[in-house]
Amino acid sequence: MVEFLEEDVDLRANTQHFFDYVSAYAITLEAKRLQQVGCFLATECKVAIDNGFKGELLATDYDRDRLDFLKSAYEETEYAKIVFKHQDLEAPKVDDFTGVDLLVAQAVFSNIQPETMNDLFQCIAQSDIKCVLIGDVYTKETLGFGPMTLSSVRSPNDRNWFHPYMQLAHRNGFEAFYLPDFMYSSFRVARGIFVLHRGISSSVHSEAAKLASERYINRQEIIWKVYSALNIDRHWQKGDIKRAQSQ
Repeated sequence: MVEFLEEDVDLRANTQHFFDYVSAYAITLEAKRLQQVGCFLATECKVAIDNGFKGELLATDYDRDRLDFLKSAYEETEYAKIVFKHQDLEAPKVDDFTGVDLLVAQAVFSNIQPETMNDLFQCIAQSDIKCVLIGDVYTKETLGFGPMTLSSVRSPNDRNWFHPYMQLAHRNGFEAFYLPDFMYSSFRVARGIFVLHRGISSSVHSEAAKLASERYINRQEIIWKVYSALNIDRHWQKGDIKRAQSQ
C-alpha cells in the first residue's frame, strides 16, 4: 500500500468509467455526504475531491490499520477532509449510513456472503440514501431483474460472489440500471456499473451521464498510455505506473 502511494498514480489513468460516475453523481445530486465502503486508497473520495465535490466525504473499512494509515498519509494534503471510520459490512446497521445521500462501492460487495447481502440492502433501504453506485463483477445468471428467486453465484476462480444487484435493488425499493465498465481483468471476468436509485429524476441521471462521459473522454490519452504499458499477467512492480505515466 505504501509503495502504491509512492507511485504518485495519476487517478485520471484509471480505466474504469465507474470513477467518472462517482464524481458526476456526487456533483449532480448535490450530495451532502458521499460514503465510500471499502477503502483501499480511498480513490472514490479522492476522485470526487479532484472534480470539485464540496460535500462531506466518509470512507469506511473493516481494517482499522488501513484507516489509520490513510488518515495519516492524507492529513497534510487536499484529501485531509476525508473522514475515515470503521465499518463491518458483515454485520450491517442502519446507523452505518447516517446522513448519507450517495453510497459508492467498488469491488467490495462481491466479497460478501449472499445472506449478508440481503441484510445489508435492508439497512440501506431504511437509510436516507438516494443513490448507490456499485462497480463489480457479474455473470449472465446474475445480470438483470429476473424472477424474485434470482440468487448469487459463487465465482469458480476465487472466493468472491456474483450478486444480482439490480434484483436486490428492486426487492428493497430501489430502481436500477446497468452500465458496462472496463479494467485490466475484463477479458477474464465481466465488470459493470450498477446504478441503484430512488426519487431521482431522469434529468439528473442524464446530467450525471453527460458529466461522466465528458470526463472519460478527456482522459482517454492517459488511460491508454498507461494501459498499454502494463501487463495483467505480470505482478506489478514499483515504478511500473510512474514510468508509464511519464512516457
